[in-house]
Amino acid sequence: MKYHDLISALKAALDEKYSKVSAAAKRYGDTDEYLNNKYFNKYSAIYERDLSEEERMAGYRNEKSYLNTGHVRGVNFSDSLFRGMEFNSDVMDHDRLQWERRVINTQIDNILRDTGIDPNEIQDNCIISVDPYSKYISVSGIEDTIKDMIEEGMNVGTNGKNLFLHLYKLSTQDNCNSIQISEEANTKYQAFARINELTGLKLNDLIQKNGSFYTDEGKDVLEIADQSIEKTVPSDYRDQMQNWVRDLLSKVANKGWNNMSDLILKVQYGKNGLKDMDQDMIFDGYSKLDNAWYSIL
Repeated sequence: MKYHDLISALKAALDEKYSKVSAAAKRYGDTDEYLNNKYFNKYSAIYERDLSEEERMAGYRNEKSYLNTGHVRGVNFSDSLFRGMEFNSDVMDHDRLQWERRVINTQIDNILRDTGIDPNEIQDNCIISVDPYSKYISVSGIEDTIKDMIEEGMNVGTNGKNLFLHLYKLSTQDNCNSIQISEEANTKYQAFARINELTGLKLNDLIQKNGSFYTDEGKDVLEIADQSIEKTVPSDYRDQMQNWVRDLLSKVANKGWNNMSDLILKVQYGKNGLKDMDQDMIFDGYSKLDNAWYSIL
């Protein structure tokens, strides 16, 4: 299912509204002066009085966007067009996730251009993978020279971490049913992530024995994690956190680190940006038809 269907319908409705109301601004000549009078000058004959403050700001931004670009950027639920309509949090969450996908598409495009690659030349059989532990970004499905250039350009700073968390967030949405997120792989990843977050240590670098993991000095990582929880977690949640971490670590230790599958997340990449794989929901960020899909004016 494509969650941008409803959002696209709302955006089309906004475009239709502002294609009509902006005609007056175009006739006025100075559109900035017109918008300021319409939305903020209480003494102007064209001042819109029947607007809440939220509707006023939404209307100003939407009309300005339409005048500048010929369409409304994104969907602002505060627009007076939607007055009296209720949008549940799921709709707004998915709109936010589409925005996040758009931002990441733009960032990847910029990285590729900086390395001398035209993103529009990348075919859809390009697959990007992110390792859950090192957060190293790997590329496959394309010519080796281009592959190496993309990997070199993308594996800088926290790019891998940010891309992994983005893919993980979208793949674990309700009803997404991603076959990449198995219970076993997720347990292994969560154990690694929580221990790393609490102690700075990496489970795959530790010694596994006696139902736990140990440092080279023989320190049980659970003891280190418990000390960190005591210092960083509010008292009301300490027991819950400790039990959760112990349960995760126990499952991994009993099965064996090397006997569990890894949560390596993959996504297609091509001229239209990232495209989710092996799941029911596709968050394509409205493709890449407009690099200014969302903006803060």
